[in-house]
Amino acid sequence: MLRHGPQALTAGAARVRAAAASLLQWQSAGGPPAAPASWALQQQAAYGGWAAQPRQPRLLGNPACLGAGAPALCAQPAWAQQHQLTQQQQQQQQQQQQKYQQQQQRRGFVASPPPLAPQAAAQHQRQRQPRQHPDAPHHHPQPQQPPRREPEADARAAEAEAEAAAARRDAISSKVDAAADAAVAARLTQLTRLDFKMKAAGFLIQPYKGTPPPLGLGWPLSKEGRKQAYERVAGWLAMGYALASLMRSVPGFSYKDVKQAGAELFVTVNRALAMGHLDSISDLVVPTEYKRMFNDRERWRKQKWDRIDWRLEEELSLKAIAVVHGRFAKVHRDSQVSFVQITLQIPSRQRFAAYTKKGGGGAGAGWALAAGDPSEVVDALDTWVIERKIFDARGTKQKLNPPGARWRVAARLQLDEPAAAGKGP
Repeated sequence: MLRHGPQALTAGAARVRAAAASLLQWQSAGGPPAAPASWALQQQAAYGGWAAQPRQPRLLGNPACLGAGAPALCAQPAWAQQHQLTQQQQQQQQQQQQKYQQQQQRRGFVASPPPLAPQAAAQHQRQRQPRQHPDAPHHHPQPQQPPRREPEADARAAEAEAEAAAARRDAISSKVDAAADAAVAARLTQLTRLDFKMKAAGFLIQPYKGTPPPLGLGWPLSKEGRKQAYERVAGWLAMGYALASLMRSVPGFSYKDVKQAGAELFVTVNRALAMGHLDSISDLVVPTEYKRMFNDRERWRKQKWDRIDWRLEEELSLKAIAVVHGRFAKVHRDSQVSFVQITLQIPSRQRFAAYTKKGGGGAGAGWALAAGDPSEVVDALDTWVIERKIFDARGTKQKLNPPGARWRVAARLQLDEPAAAGKGP
């Protein structure tokens, strides 16, 4: 006010006096005077433009609110106006649908209303769910609680689910087993051409040479001692691999089966060899060893051994039979058929006697002892090598027996050990 000078002070005093006069007139008349239509403009001109403009309701762009004589809708809040406009649009759409259905009924049939355009359908969806104004009261729906289930029902459901899972696992395992069986059958079909015709390896794989002498205390200091130690460890590993191959490939294999097979072959082959019935053991002996037995029989015949008596004094003990050597042989690298050779030391108590005919073979002919003593019991330790053909089961889940797979006598070793010097055939 000081900035405008005395004129501004005079004008301000005049305005104060005019306001006081208006107040006295209002009190004497008992109420405020009627304001003209341009009351806001008169106030702005009288007070120098600092009078506040009257607040007008916010319009929503409705043409009806822009002209003179605006309806009562223009005086409502924005959210109320939006809600009322939405209701009016819904009523118009319902009227259009009713009119369309009435037209179809007059024609004799009732059809669904025509589909809306994508934009119109989206607008219709928004109109069906109008947004609430921030000032309007909100209604929060209560979350729906899941229905309570009884413990017995839960237990039955869990049991049913477990049964279904078990059924699925069984179905999958059966399919896998069927696929494995088909693969094994296909492989067996391929191997029947050549591999299964091989009855034996035809040679000894690193044959057993007897028990090695014990290592001295200074074996690590000598080259020969270290070599012997290495050979022993390598032999133990090779023997373990041979037994593991049997367990992996032979159905129902056990360590006791090797000893049992060796004992049966020992008794059967010795009896047939003593009686001269080599044809009965042709499947129990590999071809190379069968040829040696035939040569032994010819040598005895040349020595005039016309009769040989051989029998065991006691039955063989499986606990006394020792597995001393084992090797695994693969004849061809592309073949699935392999051979395992196990060396057994078989202790026995036996009687042996060889006789020759005397007297020209007539009615009064007799037998003369040519070798051995029937009254003497001999403690013998025989070292035999037995062999079995196996199917390489690596990569499959089943153990198979190739045709002709059985234990056979591969060799009868003659060792220089004193304990191995027996008089058996």
